[in-house]
Amino acid sequence: MNNPYEVLGVDQNAPMKDIVRAMALAMTKRKYSPKEIAAAKVQLSTPDKRLASDFTFPILDKIGTINPIPVSATEDLDVSSFDPNKYNSL
Repeated sequence: MNNPYEVLGVDQNAPMKDIVRAMALAMTKRKYSPKEIAAAKVQLSTPDKRLASDFTFPILDKIGTINPIPVSATEDLDVSSFDPNKYNSL
């Protein structure tokens, strides 16, 4: 399965109107088959399928490097003051 965002040439935060426009534009470019373009539109137009696409095709490679939290920010952290039962959801 191809990345539907790459097939249509849209960002992961693109609204539905941009996805429809991108589908028409992708049809004219003929880089992908009409079947792949239609499948990408269906994938991105259904909320649960779009969420699955977001997890299947992450955009981290386009972001670049992720800066870790500096050690100095965690040195002053006192874990003994945390209450593990404060957010017990069970």
